[in-house]
Order: sequence, then structure tokens, then C-alpha cells
Amino acid sequence: MTTFRVLLFLKLVCFAVNSMAQPNKLVSHVTDPKTILLPGKSSGATNPLSKYVRNMLDKSYENLGFNVEHYGYPMGRGIVEANAGRIDGILVRVEGVSKEYPNLVKVPYPLATFEILLVTDPATCHPCDVNALDNVATVKGFKAFEYYLAKTPFNPIVTEVFNMKRLLEMLSSGRVHGVVLPFHKDSGIQLNENWSTQVIDVYASYHYVHKKHAKLIPLLHEQFKMLEKEFKHPQASH
Repeated sequence: MTTFRVLLFLKLVCFAVNSMAQPNKLVSHVTDPKTILLPGKSSGATNPLSKYVRNMLDKSYENLGFNVEHYGYPMGRGIVEANAGRIDGILVRVEGVSKEYPNLVKVPYPLATFEILLVTDPATCHPCDVNALDNVATVKGFKAFEYYLAKTPFNPIVTEVFNMKRLLEMLSSGRVHGVVLPFHKDSGIQLNENWSTQVIDVYASYHYVHKKHAKLIPLLHEQFKMLEKEFKHPQASH
């Protein structure tokens, strides 16, 4: 019994030492004043609009003396992490998220405009009009749609999923009558040609930073104005 207790004690000591020797990567980055953590795939953007936003943000922070690192958080988790200060901001979100996430401050310069797009399959809904649907699915964290529902009579049962692939699979399988997603023709989302689409709202998107970086807001604003001439905006012709 004594030998067992000694061995157990030694294992606990080794575990504690190893834990201290391998600090959490995220925490170490947060304490680095020259590193800005933002959501987004570390491998880079995959469509013209995302590339534009990433280029604008990365270059703006670089011009201000920062290095930007991206972590692939889902839409819903990214905004929670940013509000908690565990990352430094979110790429772009609709006007008004600061009411729900008070630690986030908007840079008052729209970087993109999106449609709230309702997608339906005429084979499974009759009619497919927005006010006739009793259930839809959307991506978790799609705040623009939440705010749209709050101001309109459209009141379906809403199922939230974590990614776009799963969302479109739900419509393909007939599990919901429609799906609602943030859309622009340059956003890289591929839809079935037999589906019907309806734009139910349009909204501008802004970059938000955690309030600890509030002093950067006027500097970022000036950078966005300057760099818009350097980086071709996919929506410039619209």
C-alpha cells in the first residue's frame, strides 16, 4: 500500500510539472502586445470576398506594427471568444452586435455587404415564400438573421448548425423547408441550381475589436480608407 501511494504521488508530480512546462498557446499569444488574434482559417481565405477582408485586416494591422494570427473558430464561438478577450476581435459582423457583446467595439467603416438569403427546394415546400415557412436552418452565430427575426413577423422554428456544409445537407435531405445564410456572389457558396433563392434583407458588415484595443479604432479606420484603393473590392462594381 505504501509503494502504491508513493507511485501515485510521483505520477501526480510529473503531471503537474508537464502541465507547467507546456503553457496554453492561446494564452501566451494574448499576452504578446504585438500579436493580434482573429478568427479565420489559418490556411487562408478561399473566396474573393474573404480574401479581400483578410488582406485589408492583415495589412492594416501590419502597417500599425502588429502581426496577425488566425484561428479557425466557428462563427458562433469566435464572437464569444472575442467578447471575453481571449482573442482580439472578429473579422466582420453586422451593426449592433455590441448591444449583445458589450466588450466589442466597431470600427465604423463597412468592409463588406451581405445578403440574408433564404434558400428553398421547390420540391419540398409549397409555397416557398418567406412568410409561409414553419421551419428553417441557419449557421450558429448568424447575428444578422437573429436581428432580422426580431423586427419582422417571420417566426419559424430555427435550427442552428455549426457549418455551411451541414446547413446545405439539411436542405438537400428535406429535414427543413429552407435554410438562411449570409451570401454574396463572391462568398464562394455553391447552391444547387434547382433550389430557389430569395433575398430577405441586406446588411453591412464591420470589423470589431475588443475594447482593450479601442485606441486602435481611428487608426484602423484610416488604414481601411487608404487600403481600399490598394486592394480591389469584389463588390466595387455593385
